[in-house]
Amino acid sequence: MSDNNCAVLFDLTFCSEVAYAVPSNPSLNVTQLTELYDSNAAALYKNFSNSLQQIACNTTLTAQYSLARSCSDCAAAYKQWLCAVTIPRCQDFSSNLSFLLPRNTGQDFINGSRMDENDSLRWAVLTNTSRNPIIDAKVKPGPYKEVLPCKDLCYDLVQSCPAALGFACPEDKWLNGFYGVRSPNGDITCSYLGAAYFLNTAWKYGEGMKQVLWAIVGFWVVLWKLAS
Repeated sequence: MSDNNCAVLFDLTFCSEVAYAVPSNPSLNVTQLTELYDSNAAALYKNFSNSLQQIACNTTLTAQYSLARSCSDCAAAYKQWLCAVTIPRCQDFSSNLSFLLPRNTGQDFINGSRMDENDSLRWAVLTNTSRNPIIDAKVKPGPYKEVLPCKDLCYDLVQSCPAALGFACPEDKWLNGFYGVRSPNGDITCSYLGAAYFLNTAWKYGEGMKQVLWAIVGFWVVLWKLAS
């Protein structure tokens, strides 16, 4: 990343499916960033797990909170959602991709400069801080842009968990401000665990390389036959 405040993290202990760029700071190394993000998510999950234990999961069918979903489904959906929202996917602030949302615009840039005081991004609730408070407090990446988590992560969480836990997705402009939408062509326009950028492009590139390799093989086969 050219702005030097997004760093790629992978191989986390708890959020093991995270493998993308996250808000960072040159003063923190990868090990420190990994521990900061992963331990925060794990601690939040522990609190959730304690609450889930209060639900009668192992009971008769007529007493279960859902005939379609189980507590295991709820736990899996919560972990997917939790890792995606507490470890946001980062892009350069200078990127012009339409699906990105500016974040942490109230802080100075890494190089010490800052946005104009009259810029609306510095004062808007959705843009002047990060989604996760520890990012602004401990990472201090300065302004960056976020690939928003996919809406379906929130929907799946609400559908999978007992109503007693009180999960709900935001509505209207707040939903669009906090969550993104998947692209039908395979590009990553919202963040979910296991996502890789431009899958269609990579596939086409891979297919093209196969064709090139077969052409090379065919060329050498022809030469071999002519020589023999």
